[in-house]
Amino acid sequence: MQKILLLLLILPLILFGKIKHPINLPEYDDIDANATISSNASIANFFNNPGAMGARPEGSGTAYNRYDLDVLFDSDHLFFEADIAVLTDKELSKVLTSLSEMDRNIVLGYHINDKIDTYIEDEHESPYDHTLTRSYSGIGTNYTYSNNDILGNELDTTFDIEKIIKNRDYAARPDGTGFVNMIYTIHIDYDLPSKFSCSAEGSLYTDKNKWVEFSEWDQLFQLNYKVTNNIMLSLFRETDRFIDLYQKSQSFEGLQLLYAF
Repeated sequence: MQKILLLLLILPLILFGKIKHPINLPEYDDIDANATISSNASIANFFNNPGAMGARPEGSGTAYNRYDLDVLFDSDHLFFEADIAVLTDKELSKVLTSLSEMDRNIVLGYHINDKIDTYIEDEHESPYDHTLTRSYSGIGTNYTYSNNDILGNELDTTFDIEKIIKNRDYAARPDGTGFVNMIYTIHIDYDLPSKFSCSAEGSLYTDKNKWVEFSEWDQLFQLNYKVTNNIMLSLFRETDRFIDLYQKSQSFEGLQLLYAF
């Protein structure tokens, strides 16, 4: 069970590091390559969100809670992951149960080798009480580098590049403007003593047909604590910055509890 959990924690990181919702988890050693199916459920509360993360795809409302279910199938060469999440709106009367948005993400990929993957992805975000939806389909690849002895601890780094091939109103800036074309992501995990680890991530977006003229820069910092073999607690802060416009960056903080089964 422990080895299945370890695989479960790693692959969502590699595949979904670029997603704007903070669900990132640290890597651990002793991966069981024979594990084929794994899943987890998580609850995140955005305890300090001054409107930076909206409760709906067009940015209205204030996200309060996020409930997520993730299922992964992995074989020697192919992998498939489905992630479904819902948000609640802090501005509604029932902040714990008043659902405002549902996100669905599906990834189908191929392991080229133990360091390089390629994949196709479809992301869809839809509100419960509005009509505007945002979604995209893309193709990408990532490379993972690991070092087991950086100041006595393990360091894992993932580089990811994705080309959006079909964009349905998915924005290229924190304020919801533009149409994203490319997503460049670097994600770093570093083990700390006493079951702690930390994560850092940066994602750069380009607008419309641009490949290297960036429009948005997202930064995520996260501290993780492995409570048990099945439970992970994470404290995170995300900041979304404009690059090509002189506008104030948007930041929010939250706490996440994840259970693997």
